[in-house]
Amino acid sequence: MNLLLKSVMLVDANPQKKDEPVDIYIEDGGYKKISGSIAAADCKKGTEVFDAGGKYISAGWFDMRVNFREPGFEQKETIANGQRAAASGGFTGVALMPSVNPVLQTGADMEFVKTKSRGGLTSVYPLGALTINREGNDITEMFDLKQGGAVGFTDDKRFIKDSGVMLRALQYSNQIESPIIVYCDDTGLSAKATANESEVTTLLGLKGSPGVAEEIALLRDLCLCKYSGVGLHVAGITTKGAVEIIRGAKKGGIPVTCEVAVHYLALTD
Repeated sequence: MNLLLKSVMLVDANPQKKDEPVDIYIEDGGYKKISGSIAAADCKKGTEVFDAGGKYISAGWFDMRVNFREPGFEQKETIANGQRAAASGGFTGVALMPSVNPVLQTGADMEFVKTKSRGGLTSVYPLGALTINREGNDITEMFDLKQGGAVGFTDDKRFIKDSGVMLRALQYSNQIESPIIVYCDDTGLSAKATANESEVTTLLGLKGSPGVAEEIALLRDLCLCKYSGVGLHVAGITTKGAVEIIRGAKKGGIPVTCEVAVHYLALTD
């Protein structure tokens, strides 16, 4: 593909970068030149010219958490149309959660995902279940999953209550050099909640989830990280307290990373 993009705004993390339109020439599917002005005559014959009119262009986006519903729930979504939706939103890669039916928990399951997603515009990176059937009782055959193509392990939005199981998972993940992603939520405090606990949920008579449910679970996992010396990634944090806990853990040398969903920054109840 040969394409000349005229007058695009290049998203750049460099604070010194001037916010001015540029031309981008793509030759044989790869970036050939980025300049303030590129003439069509300087491009290969047959190059398509597209005037972007000041629209923005950036590197491809990556979604850390997608739930394509195949296998088991194809009536909701398949891997193929999930990829198309991701590509339409500018995502060139996604991390696929294992919470389908059957749960993605074997090397063969990873091969299935890789086969189904091959050729799509968006690359799919499958995550294997951390515990069998995501039930929190026994860890999966993590080495087999990695050999099949798993890029990491998670039980998605299920918190592993058994500290011994979580510790063994951390230790084993360290041996095979694969990351673990956790979702911190003490369901003894948050079970059947419909929103975060607040005046609104109280006035509406709804069960709310207190911030302490997230923070207690987070502290437990970070204690295990400190004890084992193994890091993890915390998904979907929602509270100021969780941010402060993670910041303190980082300062203390605990290898932890985290993420927040964008709507948590813009919406409350």
